[in-house]
Amino acid sequence: MHHIRDCLPELKTRVNMLISQFQSVMNSYGMAIDDKGQTLLQIITKFASSYCSTIEGTANNIETAELCGGARICYIFHETFSRTLDSIHPLSGLTTIDILTAIRNATVSVE
Repeated sequence: MHHIRDCLPELKTRVNMLISQFQSVMNSYGMAIDDKGQTLLQIITKFASSYCSTIEGTANNIETAELCGGARICYIFHETFSRTLDSIHPLSGLTTIDILTAIRNATVSVE
């Protein structure tokens, strides 16, 4: 009983200190969100707008050390993707009979 009476004031002080500490952390996050759907829509809209401006090259923080946004996409399609397509041989492993059969199957209409 004496132990509880001795520890209780210190425990109360410690709990109050932790409450105020975490309350200040929570206050640093801003106001509580009332309409979560509206907030989520605003976040998605802001992200989509930033994404589009990055692709268009109108973003505020344009990278100058490497390609980014639309220039990076253009580079990938014209350099990397086209080289990869050129390295693929679409008819390798197919015989003339396989190709003719595929052509016939594609042109035969069902009436």
